[in-house]
Amino acid sequence: MRRSTILIPTGVLAVAGVLTGTVLWLAPPSYDPSYDDRVQDCAHALRERYAAGDEGRPGACDGVQRKDYAALVADVGRERS
Repeated sequence: MRRSTILIPTGVLAVAGVLTGTVLWLAPPSYDPSYDDRVQDCAHALRERYAAGDEGRPGACDGVQRKDYAALVADVGRERS
């Protein structure tokens, strides 16, 4: 087997690995909101929805647990009264 048959594919793989690692290292992390951010967004969406007279669960509340959502609904309902 000739050296070039081994060295060329090995070199190509090494360069591809370095480029991939560099791109992943330099790429900004994706924005993943914390649970507290989701709860605050949900509370804001609930206030807006109730101010408009709408009812139902806003899309911003999709990641909020059931017990926390129930507490938010009660809290926003108390603010309206």
